[in-house]
Amino acid sequence: MDRLRELLNKYSKWFSNNPGLTNLVEHEIQLVSDQPVRTKPYRISHRQNEILKKEINRMLKLGILEVGESDYMSPIILVEVAEKEPRPCIDHRKLNGIIRTEYFPLPNIEERVEKVSAAKFIAVS
Repeated sequence: MDRLRELLNKYSKWFSNNPGLTNLVEHEIQLVSDQPVRTKPYRISHRQNEILKKEINRMLKLGILEVGESDYMSPIILVEVAEKEPRPCIDHRKLNGIIRTEYFPLPNIEERVEKVSAAKFIAVS
């Protein structure tokens, strides 16, 4: 355990408390209905509201969220677990109910293993 702590301290600059961002993938969600889903906000306490405001502002500053307009509305809740920071979660269950299901077949693992088993070198890109 001491060795692990030592390594984590040595390479701490490679770790971040902030989530990473990518622009490598753009995803479009297809819906089965053009009727917008609007769910009224859940009731939350004043304390939870202040925590949510602070977290939303932090996420805006980090570029994780951006201000926008939409005909769709899903309620946000604050998940609080003992010994962990509270985190905002959005209840998208109603929206999820109208998303068109897409199927992406997974490659056959036995075929992949068979192809690489005879290889002397394997390149990972």
